[in-house]
Order: sequence, then structure tokens, then C-alpha cells
Amino acid sequence: DTIITALYATLFSSTMGNETSETLRKLAAALGASGVGLGAFGAHALKGYLNKKPEGSNNWKTAVSYQLLHAVALLSLSCLEEGKPRKYQGGGGWSGGKIMALGTVLFSGSIYLLPLILVLSESWGL
Repeated sequence: DTIITALYATLFSSTMGNETSETLRKLAAALGASGVGLGAFGAHALKGYLNKKPEGSNNWKTAVSYQLLHAVALLSLSCLEEGKPRKYQGGGGWSGGKIMALGTVLFSGSIYLLPLILVLSESWGL
């Protein structure tokens, strides 16, 4: 819940200058930390459920991989943003990095949902 709140506040805050690189670092940290947590959750707590479907475990691993790779990409973007002269830095609003973070949440989130929906529908007899 706190990661989602922090992500929401970071995405919709207006930033100026070097604050853009700080925002991208925060987004990268949130995606990286939640990716590691979700990976561990899938590997341990959900292992029995995910293995009930042939592609369940693979889907989960794919979502975690994409999320972690995009976290590294956002961290790289933050370094590039920090090195820019001030007149070329983002002036706030929706930067490419923020859009990338939102896309990662939506894309990886939809992949996380695939095995969960299949397992839950089977458990509930749907």
C-alpha cells in the first residue's frame, strides 16, 4: 500500500531541474524493491498455486524480469537526466521516465494477474 501511494505521489508531482532525476531514482527504487518482493512472494508463498497451471510460474517470472529490467533502465535515465545542463532538463509533468514507470506497472501488473486469475477461478470453481 505504501509503495503504491509513493508511486502515485511521485508520478503526479510536478518537478523542476535535478528533481526529475531524483523522481526517476525513487521510481526505480520502488519498482526494484517491489519486483524483488513479488519475485520472492511468487517463488515461495505462491509456488504451489503457480505450479498448478503450466505457464503460471513462467508468467510470474516474466513479470518480475520485466519489472526489474525496467527499474534498472529508469535508474540509468535518472543518471542521464542528472548530467544534463539545467536548460535541457525536464520541466515537470509527464517525462518519458514517468511514462515508462507507469507502463511497467500496467504491463507487469497484467502479467502478474494472469496466473492469479487462473488459479483463483479454479479454486472458486469458475
